[in-house]
Amino acid sequence: MKIEAITLREIRMPLVHFFETSFGRTTARRILLVKLHAQGVDAWGECVAGEHPYYSEESIDTAWQVITSELAPALIGKRMEKGSECAALFARVRGHRMAKAAIENALQKDRQVILFQNRRGYAPFLICGTCGFIPHCENCAVTLTLHKYSNKLHCHYCGYKEDSPSVCPACGSTHLNTKVLVPRRLKMN
Repeated sequence: MKIEAITLREIRMPLVHFFETSFGRTTARRILLVKLHAQGVDAWGECVAGEHPYYSEESIDTAWQVITSELAPALIGKRMEKGSECAALFARVRGHRMAKAAIENALQKDRQVILFQNRRGYAPFLICGTCGFIPHCENCAVTLTLHKYSNKLHCHYCGYKEDSPSVCPACGSTHLNTKVLVPRRLKMN
């Protein structure tokens, strides 16, 4: 598959219980995720580097810098079938095993995937068939879920509720459709 783009995302995950070592106490983790875009398929990998270079010479910050300045430019536009093919492209960059592994892991074939799908409500979202408008929560900007029994749109994160509109608030169209996501098996070529 041809690698079209690479997106980096940093998420912060609070820990249920702090982690303490001689270096200090950690109450949250910073995690670097790598998303590869290739011919309509997105593949994810995780960089396991820590927040600080205490246990290893790598950190989230150094991995981000190496991926954006060296590894991603070497990979974008290239055809890759498996992660091990990256080694030749990445050979000129010394060290940074965790940054390289994040990209290689995203390219591994036959990996298991966990799919998180909204199972609450009648339909995961409402969409205007004319302009594509999708109602979002006023408080946290996530897509509202339609509950058919009450004909209300719910935010399952903050609890916000509103009546389901009969016309599109953006364009006034009456062509509002519900979208139900059906899981299907995807195979990468």
